[in-house]
Amino acid sequence: MIRRLLPLIIFVLTMPQSLLAEMVADSNTAYFAGERFDLILSAPRGYQLITYEAQSEGYACAIIPANESFESASHMLGINFFRIRGMSFERAVTQDTLNIRILFGTDFSMQRVSSLPFLTGDSLKVIKLGGGKLPMSADFFGYLDAGTDMLIVEASRSTSRSVADTERLLRETIALARVLTRAEERKRTIKP
Repeated sequence: MIRRLLPLIIFVLTMPQSLLAEMVADSNTAYFAGERFDLILSAPRGYQLITYEAQSEGYACAIIPANESFESASHMLGINFFRIRGMSFERAVTQDTLNIRILFGTDFSMQRVSSLPFLTGDSLKVIKLGGGKLPMSADFFGYLDAGTDMLIVEASRSTSRSVADTERLLRETIALARVLTRAEERKRTIKP
C-alpha cells in the first residue's frame, strides 16, 4: 500500500481563505470549475480516475492503474484544485513545501525540476523529492497557477514501480488536460 503524504490537507488547514473548488467527475474525467478557467482532466489509457476513495484520503480525485484498487495502487496521482484568493501562487507553493518540511524534517531533498507546459500558456511547476530518507512515497508535486485557483498534483508510487513510471503518468495526464476559459465558455453558452 502506498503511504500517502497529505500536505494538501495541511495546505487547506493553514490557509483559511482556501476552498476546494467545485469538482464534477464522470467515469474517467474530472471537471474543476475555477474562476479563471475550467479544467478537464482525464485518465490516460490503462488508468482510471477515482473519486470516492481518493476523497477519503483528502484528494478531490486520483488516477491509478485500471486494474488496481486505490488501497493497493502501485502508483497514482492525487489531485486537488484549491481556491487561493488573497494569496499569491508563489506564496501558496512556498507554504505547501514548508509544511512538508515541518511535518517530515530535512532528511531528504526538494528541488524544482523542469516545468511541464500547460494549455493556458502557464507551466505546471514540478518539485521533485529525493535523496536521504524519504518519509513518504511521493516523487513529485506539481503546482499550476490558475489565478485565484491552484491545481496541486501529488505523484506517488510503491517500490514496485520506478520514478520513470510515475513521471510518465504525470506527463500523460497533463498532456490530456483540457482548459475552457471564461471567454470560450461565454461563446459556447446557448442564448435564448
